[in-house]
Amino acid sequence: MSKAQDKASVWDSVKATVSPKVASAFVDTFETPYRQPLWAQGWEDGIQISRNGLNLYALYYPGDLLSWTFYFGKYVSTGDFCKLFGTSSFIRPYAKTFGMDMKTNSLGCSNFLNIDIVYAKRKSITDNFTEWTLSNMARAGLIEGGPYPLFANNSATNVDLFLFTGNSCIWMIRNTLANPNNIASAVRLPSPINPVTNEFESDNPHLERLHGDTLLLVYEKYNDGDKRTFMYSHSYNNGYDWSTPTAITSINYNKGKIEHPHLFQDKDGDWYMYYSLNCEIYRSKQAIVGNWDSWQNQELVIAKGNSVCIGEPSLTSDGDISFAVAYANSASKDTTDAYDIDPWYLPKKKSATESKIIDSFTCKLFPIPCSNELQVNSNEQMCSVTIVDVFGQTVLKKDVNSDKANLQLHDLANGLYVLNVRYENTNRIYKIVKQ
Repeated sequence: MSKAQDKASVWDSVKATVSPKVASAFVDTFETPYRQPLWAQGWEDGIQISRNGLNLYALYYPGDLLSWTFYFGKYVSTGDFCKLFGTSSFIRPYAKTFGMDMKTNSLGCSNFLNIDIVYAKRKSITDNFTEWTLSNMARAGLIEGGPYPLFANNSATNVDLFLFTGNSCIWMIRNTLANPNNIASAVRLPSPINPVTNEFESDNPHLERLHGDTLLLVYEKYNDGDKRTFMYSHSYNNGYDWSTPTAITSINYNKGKIEHPHLFQDKDGDWYMYYSLNCEIYRSKQAIVGNWDSWQNQELVIAKGNSVCIGEPSLTSDGDISFAVAYANSASKDTTDAYDIDPWYLPKKKSATESKIIDSFTCKLFPIPCSNELQVNSNEQMCSVTIVDVFGQTVLKKDVNSDKANLQLHDLANGLYVLNVRYENTNRIYKIVKQ
C-alpha cells in the first residue's frame, strides 16, 4: 500500500466512527442519517440539494481547506500571495480533482488553490448520489461556491435563476439548466445586495419565488470573524432590482455562530428557517405570516454527535435534509491533512401507506402557467383540491370525488400558489403560477 493509499485508509477509519444524531424531538420524523456514497476525500462544502431531490451541488477542493485557512491566517501578513494561494501542500494526492484546473491564475503562481463547484444527479429520490462531476460552472483561477438553483415551475431540468458566490459577491445566471450551460452570462447582483465597494462579504444565498416576479433572497453577511448576519431582500421584477437588505434580528450571532440560512415551506403552508448554529442544525418557525424577521420556536433538528461540525442544511420538497459533516483526524501529525468534510443525507420517514403509494399518484395540470382556469387530471380518484397562497392562506378548496377537477381562478391575483391534491390516504403537492 502506498503512502497516499495509507492516508486514505486512515480517513476511512476515522469517518466510520462518526455519527451525527437526530434530535430527540424528531426521531419519529426522520430515519437515520447516512453519508452519501459520492464523497471524494476532498473538501465538499456548501452542500445544496434541489427541491425535487434529483440534483446535488457542492463547492469542492481536493484537500484540507480548513487547515489551509489556518495557514493563510498565519502568513497573510507576509504579502507573498503565491506562497498563500499557490501552495500545493494542502492538495491530497489521493483525492479526486474531477479535471479541475489547479494551475491557471492571475497572480503568476505556478499553482493555484482553486475551489470549484461540483455537481451530481440521480434519476429517482430512492437512489443515492454516487459520483461528482465538475460542473459547467467551473472556471479556472476563480474561487466560487454557494450554488443555489431556482427551478422553473414543474420542471425537473430547467432553472429560471441560478445563484452562486464568487469574489465575495452573489452572482446570478438566468434561464439555464440544472447543471448550468451559460456561465459566461452570469452577472453580479447589483447594489444594494453587492455594494459597489465590496465592503462586506456575501455568501450562501437562498432564493424563493413568492409569486409572479416577486422574489425573496436570504443570505449571509460577514461582519467580522465568525460573526455573520442573516439578511433578506425582495425583488419585484424577477431579480433585476432589489430592495435594501434587512437584517434578520430574531436569528442572530448573539446566540452563537450562525450560518447557512435555508427557507422551507411545508405541506401545511408553514414557513421554516433551517440553519446551523454552533455547528448543529436548527430550525425556527415563522411566527407572523409574511414577516421575514419573525422566527420563533428554535428547535434542534440534527446534533453533531461526535463529529467536529455539521451544517449546510437544504431540503427536498418531501422534507428530506441534505447536510455536510466535518471530521478531524486527531491522531494526524500532518498539519496539511487534519480535517475533512463530506455530504450526508437524512430521509424523512414515510408512513406505511405513503411508502406504498408515493409514486403511484400523479396529476397532469393544464395549462401551465394558468390564467383563469386550471384542469387537474389524476390517475386516481381525488377527494379534494386546495389552493394555498404564499402566505399560507387557503384561497380555494373544492371537494372532488373524481379523477378530474376543473378549477376557476378568476378571483385569484396573479402569482405563485401551492396546489394540494388530496386522496383517501395521501396527498400530492404542486406549485402553480397564475399569470
